[in-house]
Amino acid sequence: MKKVNVFDVTNYINNKLENILSYLSSKYIWFTVLCFLFMVTIMAFATPFGTVLREDAYVYLLKGFEITEGNWVPARSHSIGWSIFLAFFLKLFAIQSLFSGMILSRILSILVVGFSIFPFSGLANKLTDKRSAIIAVLAFALSPILIRTGSSQWSGYSEPIFILLVISTMYFLADSGNKPVNLVIATTLASLSYYVRPNGIFMLGVIVLYLLFLLWHRKINWAFLLLVPCLFFLLSLPHLYTRYEAFGSAFDFGKNSQYFVDSHAQASLKNVPTPSIANYLRTHSIGDYYRKFIYNGLFKIANQFYSILGQVWLLLFFLGSVKYLILDRFSKFYVLFILFFVFVAGLAPVFEIYGIPRHLYVLLPFVFIISSKFLIDLTGAGSRNNILVLSFVLLLLYHSPLRSIMSGINITTPKVQDEWAVWAADNLRGNIAIVEGNDLIKMNLIDKKIGNKNLLNLSAEQLGIYAFRPFSYNRLEVALQDFKKMKVSYLMLDTENIKRRRYLYEVYNTEWSRHFILVRSFKSGPKDKWEIKDMDIFKIAY
Repeated sequence: MKKVNVFDVTNYINNKLENILSYLSSKYIWFTVLCFLFMVTIMAFATPFGTVLREDAYVYLLKGFEITEGNWVPARSHSIGWSIFLAFFLKLFAIQSLFSGMILSRILSILVVGFSIFPFSGLANKLTDKRSAIIAVLAFALSPILIRTGSSQWSGYSEPIFILLVISTMYFLADSGNKPVNLVIATTLASLSYYVRPNGIFMLGVIVLYLLFLLWHRKINWAFLLLVPCLFFLLSLPHLYTRYEAFGSAFDFGKNSQYFVDSHAQASLKNVPTPSIANYLRTHSIGDYYRKFIYNGLFKIANQFYSILGQVWLLLFFLGSVKYLILDRFSKFYVLFILFFVFVAGLAPVFEIYGIPRHLYVLLPFVFIISSKFLIDLTGAGSRNNILVLSFVLLLLYHSPLRSIMSGINITTPKVQDEWAVWAADNLRGNIAIVEGNDLIKMNLIDKKIGNKNLLNLSAEQLGIYAFRPFSYNRLEVALQDFKKMKVSYLMLDTENIKRRRYLYEVYNTEWSRHFILVRSFKSGPKDKWEIKDMDIFKIAY
């Protein structure tokens, strides 16, 4: 019996993988199309179509309906680029039902995230070799986080179109030194990202810094440094002017402008003043600066990156950054490093207040490009290099949510499951204080306009309902005085969100029972799919 040579087997496997990689390289466009179809399929199976949109996603949809009726007044705390995009398709398909609009919003989220793979594929191919680009595109298509962005409870948010616009901007910016017209296209796309999210203005910083880099290497004329900001703000003018007309300032984003308050809870409260950076620096110590900008800024961003990327990607990205930025000075990647610098520097001062992982998702695609290039360079041209690459691809497949296919696609019309929300919409009128869940109430009302232009509040003027998030107080006695001035009729409390307004625990003390009269108490059962699992509704007697 002939003895099997391990080296012969590994060489055989390596050669077969070499043929596959060569074939994929020659069919790179079709490979990208297949990855797009794969990604869209996974997201379609993983999407909870029967679940209602919540919070930001719900209000983006409401604003989309308002735009179809000619109301372009922006929502105060958010940009409305995603709503404008939604409005086009709501009008195109003549959708008038709120819940049908929710299905459309989720479908568009899937398609937009999926379509992002095309400019990403082009960018990866432009900045790296074909093999590195293939790994990067696979990483994009199999990324659990990007798949969840288009399909989970976050679908219907603005992240999908923001990611698409940022990637597209980088695609044209990366080649702007050779084709100045690409710089104009990149600036146009960057301005559109500003319509979608307030931090879209970061892209202006990315473009300007990259222009300085190109100017240093004498690849462009200095006049572009004047052209780009002018073009960016000229294209942003309609967006900025509507905000100025509505709120008195083009840059007022309500609670999202509260950069220098001391906690996230204070950012949503009207009775907490908005401090300027000068006021913050004057009234806080060096220790406070360290806590806000470094410990809860840079360090927290690094920790979130670790949670998002995991050990393997983080290690590849870190080592790749050292190699290409410091050791090799790989100029093609400088545009990516500038992007990371601007976004991290822009988020660090406010990450203590607004720092949630999805704010960093936009950087993931560019991590894949740098890491994949380093992986290919690391494996080199040895006899088993392709086997190592295959092992990495299998690791990507293992972490991808492939099991979601087993559940099947279930496109059912969403409806509000929470019984308390349905009851409140039918029975309550007047001013209502509720920490969380006013959107669930409003979904059951005829009047679905934003009305007061505040995402945190519910205003159904036709029915005489106004629900708002109660402010922060030290004692319930002080809150009750304000409630009386505001003519608040009802207070709604659940056991989870009451933790965000701890003074409201006093409502359950017997000494306050004559002021807060329990009307109804709702509890979900083990099989109920309520968004908020319980709710106590109190009538306020002054």
